Amino acid sequence: PDPASVTLSSFSLHGQRIRELAAGNRPAGSHEVLWDGHDNEGRMVASGIYFYRLDIGERVVARKLTLLR
Repeated sequence: PDPASVTLSSFSLHGQRIRELAAGNRPAGSHEVLWDGHDNEGRMVASGIYFYRLDIGERVVARKLTLLR
């Protein structure tokens, strides 16, 4: 409901950060981020199970995602 500082990252099953997908201040409202399946160096990652972590101010949400090619 309020503007907040946001960080969204994807992680491997081993907890290694794959890619930072979004960072910075965002206005209130809904937002969409698409991950193209590449890591921070631009290499394509394999299909499989990954996690994403969304930090919104003091709140943290982590969920599982499946990347299919």
